[in-house]
Amino acid sequence: MQSLKTTRIPSIWLLSISFIFFIQSCASWGAFKDGPKFEPHKSTDNNKALIYIYKAIAYGLGEYPVIINGKIVTIIKKGGYFPYEVEPGNVEVVLVEHVSDLSDVFTKGLVLTLIPDITHELYLNVKAGETYYIREESGGGVDIEEVDNKDIALREISECHLLPEYQNNN
Repeated sequence: MQSLKTTRIPSIWLLSISFIFFIQSCASWGAFKDGPKFEPHKSTDNNKALIYIYKAIAYGLGEYPVIINGKIVTIIKKGGYFPYEVEPGNVEVVLVEHVSDLSDVFTKGLVLTLIPDITHELYLNVKAGETYYIREESGGGVDIEEVDNKDIALREISECHLLPEYQNNN
């Protein structure tokens, strides 16, 4: 009689494969999916610059107000993006971290006082008709940066969903 020989997969391999699938599923967990999936913004004015601010799904769950030239434009969330048109020239992008109560900091969409724990600033000199990509990163901390490589930015932002414009409910 012939004996059947079976091959056992070592349990460490099964554990490793399970861990990889778990990590992949965690990357998109908690991502913002309420808005429409990314579509290129159709500019209404060629005399303005377009800024995309986004947070790729690979980054943490923190949600932070984004202020461009003194105006709150959106609350950035994992897997979300927001297009914003600005006049050419100097632009200040501020991300506010650890604000416990937005109503104490903002009134009618304008910044009155900034007394947060931490602010992250990025300064750009933008040109009319140009597009800029700003990525919020969180992992070992929070940061914002301009993404110079358009291919990388488009790959990351293509997985994102449109965030709503900030609405002050006061």
